[in-house]
Amino acid sequence: MRYLNRPAFMDAADIAKVGLEINTRVNDLVEVGELIKVERETREEEAKDSGKAGTNNKNSILKRLLCGGKKGKSKRQADKLDRQTILQFKQAVFLLENDVKDFQDASDAYQAYNPLLVYVQLVLGVCSLILSLLWVIHIVVYVLPDPAWNPFLNVFVQWIDSCFPLFGVLAVAIFSLYLLAAGIMGCFKMGLRFLFFTLYPMKYGATYMSSFLFNVALVLLCSVPVVQFSVNAFADYARYTNIIQTFGVQIQYLQFFRFFFEAQIFENVLLLMTIWTAGYLILKPVDKPTNTLELRDRLLKNEEE
Repeated sequence: MRYLNRPAFMDAADIAKVGLEINTRVNDLVEVGELIKVERETREEEAKDSGKAGTNNKNSILKRLLCGGKKGKSKRQADKLDRQTILQFKQAVFLLENDVKDFQDASDAYQAYNPLLVYVQLVLGVCSLILSLLWVIHIVVYVLPDPAWNPFLNVFVQWIDSCFPLFGVLAVAIFSLYLLAAGIMGCFKMGLRFLFFTLYPMKYGATYMSSFLFNVALVLLCSVPVVQFSVNAFADYARYTNIIQTFGVQIQYLQFFRFFFEAQIFENVLLLMTIWTAGYLILKPVDKPTNTLELRDRLLKNEEE
């Protein structure tokens, strides 16, 4: 997608038009940011005032017991809406920064832009597509069936390992690291599109320490299931090894996880999520920011209430 959405040459009229659109988006986001700031300050003041009133009122405890459920529910809804608004605002800012970068590459900073970069991204995209297809086929013909229909990637890894042992290890490492990278990118895409959690983007030369630590924790969290899945996927190649003894025997037959491994819950979920994600990205390949006008109107409505 980076290749399809690569910066293109623009004449003076196109530059002026796109610049005006970006300027409008910037002004709208600045206004939304100010409204969010005002709303938060108002809530903090109301919370302080209600706290002082509660301590001075003798019947405050009884009122809280009688009305606490309704107020607590409305407060939770307000907090949830506030978090959703913040996430939508961060998403819009992140996508705007990307658009500004692309606009600069196509206008002011075009001399510093490397046109070969998009072709490198195209090659990486094709390689990713090939690896994804190989993984899906391998899951269908080897991981899920019992007994396996075909060793598939195990045959390839064993053959390349017979040529030079290091090549077999590198092949397994490439497939495993691709799974790890896909998992991390998938989490970020889910957060960017569905706003399930706070965004922690990784940008070269512009990454906060909190974002870096979050992604490091995400890598560590995804490493164990990737290793477990890779052991099952390359069981023929890794037979008689310590990793098979650890993950293929000791962990696989733990009392709690035994049912999940025997029913192949994780593998089926992975395959279904892969198919669903592929279809979704085909239908909606580009990230679209939240409508800034709707976000602003919602904040203005909350401020009036």
